[in-house]
Amino acid sequence: MVTAETVFTVRGPEYEGDQRMNYDYALVKLALEKTISSYGSYRIERTPVGLNYKRAYEFAKSGLYKNFFLRAMVSDQSLNELRPVYFPIDRGITGYRIALISSFSQSRISKIETLEDLKKFQVVQGIGWPDTNILKSNGVKVVTGPGFESMREMVAHGRVDMFLRGANEVEAEVKNQKLPVTLYVESEILIHYPFPRFFFTTKDNHKAAKRLSEGLKLACEDGSFLKLWSDYFGKSIHKLNLSNRKYIKLENPYLEKISSKLNILQSLPAECKEIAIH
Repeated sequence: MVTAETVFTVRGPEYEGDQRMNYDYALVKLALEKTISSYGSYRIERTPVGLNYKRAYEFAKSGLYKNFFLRAMVSDQSLNELRPVYFPIDRGITGYRIALISSFSQSRISKIETLEDLKKFQVVQGIGWPDTNILKSNGVKVVTGPGFESMREMVAHGRVDMFLRGANEVEAEVKNQKLPVTLYVESEILIHYPFPRFFFTTKDNHKAAKRLSEGLKLACEDGSFLKLWSDYFGKSIHKLNLSNRKYIKLENPYLEKISSKLNILQSLPAECKEIAIH
């Protein structure tokens, strides 16, 4: 019988007020709860405030934190360098991108109808983010920023046109913004590219990855995963009116080499696979 408490680590907030990783914590907790009878008790810790994605990825590779599980986009690189838990943890909703804009930009951005139109505008994204290369590979002009506050300021002061965020991220980020100049949710455009994300951990972390995988599948089968996902993202998706926005589809070059590796996801129930808005 397993009695020792196992420590798991998830990424903490990147900045004060950052709520993006709350879902990660809740989902890991749900999976671990489902597997207590098989693996024993657990404790979840968070990394310190201020850890950006690029550094978090390197820490996941090195194993700096105990059983550190990082939410990351699926790519040939991440599958080779880290150990994946094959489960679409946010159902692909982050690939549906909404623009945060300044108060004076909506009229210009409303004219966007196609990808060619989008290419006339400048988008800001984070350094080391896979989104940056996805957008560039589709011909979109991208400027990179070192952190959330700096990127927001760039938009607010008109140095770039928009800051693209996942449909699951926008509402909380607008609600909690602290800039003197408020950013707004653009009302007409939906940009989409396939963006599957898994939990990843250190390459040799077999046992912890197995436990998390088993727990996520149990949560998928009993409906608790979908309930958690809906609790976190359902209202935002409805409020953003995604299905009635002008839809612009982009390609994700990171997925070109790995489509066969994702066939394992076909065995999951439909409600636990990636969501389809359009």
